Amino acid sequence: MDYDTINLLGLQPDLVQELNIIRIDDVININLTLKKIDYVCPECGSIHIVVKDYYKRKITHSIFNTNSCVINYNCRRLKCKDCGNTFIENNPFTVSNQRISNATILQVLKDCKRANYTFTSIAEKNHLSASSVINIFDQYVDIFPGKLPYVLSIDEFYLGKTWKNKYACVFIDWKKGTIMDVYPSRKKYDLYSYMQYIPKNQFSNVKYVSMDMNPTYRDFAYHHFKGCIVMADSFHVIKNINDALKNLRIRIMNKYERTSKEYYLLKHWNYLLMKRNGDIEDNIPKYNKKIGYAINKLGILDLILEIDSVLKKAYRWKEDYLDFNEDYSFENASERFDELYTQLVEMNINEFKDVVSLLKNWKKEIINSFITIDDRRISNGPIESINSRIKIILKTSLKYKNFQRLRNRIMYCINKSSLPLLSNQKKTNRQPGKKRGTYNKHK
Repeated sequence: MDYDTINLLGLQPDLVQELNIIRIDDVININLTLKKIDYVCPECGSIHIVVKDYYKRKITHSIFNTNSCVINYNCRRLKCKDCGNTFIENNPFTVSNQRISNATILQVLKDCKRANYTFTSIAEKNHLSASSVINIFDQYVDIFPGKLPYVLSIDEFYLGKTWKNKYACVFIDWKKGTIMDVYPSRKKYDLYSYMQYIPKNQFSNVKYVSMDMNPTYRDFAYHHFKGCIVMADSFHVIKNINDALKNLRIRIMNKYERTSKEYYLLKHWNYLLMKRNGDIEDNIPKYNKKIGYAINKLGILDLILEIDSVLKKAYRWKEDYLDFNEDYSFENASERFDELYTQLVEMNINEFKDVVSLLKNWKKEIINSFITIDDRRISNGPIESINSRIKIILKTSLKYKNFQRLRNRIMYCINKSSLPLLSNQKKTNRQPGKKRGTYNKHK
């Protein structure tokens, strides 16, 4: 008897009556019969049980990644002599009416935790069909929404053009770094409708709400979470400032001939304007053919800033704002913010008009973003990390068409605490297709 195979199947040798292995092409066939044990009738409780007959059960068992494996299980059908009830014997591989082993199901669910694995790749790895993997996932994975957290982060991610709503909204527990829920719309009316299904006693849990600069989210937060502190993510403020500086650089660059030194500096060394001044390497000067002499990166930055006085002012202001964002606290941020805002207004740069409006309309939320909890400044950093992993799930798939399945996959992959269901109750997230129309059958 092959004891290695018995161990791979998770059996005890004294439970096996007969076992042999046959390889047919690339399929490993394990022919198996279990020893007969004493059974009790599930109907009447009688112990007078006899073997009525045998029948073959073909069970897919993915214990080898390189080859497909099938258990040809010689299953007994038992009969109660007292009440005549028939039933099949229990086995350690699978439950009744299931053709995939429990070990294979567990491996599939483990693989589904990997964000870079598609259902198709999981199917190939476990020698199953993609539809079988999807059915296993739908049957055992159904993630319930989490409770509203103390610090709630709100953001969206791009679903695609084929969806009714191109963007989905994701709610994050900022302290735990886990997804509370994913909703297939970021529109105000839809979000308000979504909140109707959340118990009202959870609303008081939320004390802080972090978001990007979406007015819908701000109105949503103030409306539902009374007395909460809303904060605008500092990353999005800085992104708007950098975008304005980029547009200013492009406008100035286009005033010069493409062969000019000014165009060369603004075109090929533009990244120096985006970096923090203190992060630019003070490297050894190297000869630059276009400039005509040896120069290092800090020297190139000085040349860029001398091209246009407006660009120089905007760059210096950007650096001052970044210093403010890094060095100030909630207690002293308001006064410095007003100084920076006044300076920007006085500069009157066309490309920065949107930044001026943004700072004016979001002052309260920007100042609130300096609040710290457990020595951590509240931001959308955790949610941006989660969004990057969501993009991996969407990018590696051939586009999900079922949002409930996508939501479950996102939460199952990203939330480490998410576990599959223990219930074996059949369910599916498959959406009904269009009804087939009438047709005339050709005779």
